[in-house]
Amino acid sequence: MVNFILIGIILLIVIFLAFKMNAFRTKLAYLFIIMGVFFLLLTGYIIFSGKQINLTTVDGISSALKTYVSWLGTAGSNIVKVGGYAVKQDWKEKGNETS
Repeated sequence: MVNFILIGIILLIVIFLAFKMNAFRTKLAYLFIIMGVFFLLLTGYIIFSGKQINLTTVDGISSALKTYVSWLGTAGSNIVKVGGYAVKQDWKEKGNETS
């Protein structure tokens, strides 16, 4: 728990320093990078919280990477399926139509 608090404090400091920059594009780029890192940390924590994975060995890192990539692929596939299903729906209102 202390590690996540420390990571959060460091992340807030980095965000604060990034927003002290002058250019809007730089702020936006830092924001996307920080959001991406936060997404990777959060999803990694969620995926590996119930598993006993040893990240100090090559086999453990390989297993963790395979699990994470598999999870990302499945999540991406599900997003594509739901998006395709939503696009195929008839979203027109059928209130006062005559047949």
